[in-house]
Amino acid sequence: MIAKCKSNPGELAASPNCINAQQAQNEKDLSRRGYLKLPPVDLNKRGE
Repeated sequence: MIAKCKSNPGELAASPNCINAQQAQNEKDLSRRGYLKLPPVDLNKRGE
């Protein structure tokens, strides 16, 4: 799917399937490198 999206970015780059495929590929690549998926930081919690 990613190859199809890259071959026609003008029409497909913003489609949900291409966005999901790219996000999945990014997460897969990061997990191979040993990066952790950390929870978002809550800036409203001060001093805790």
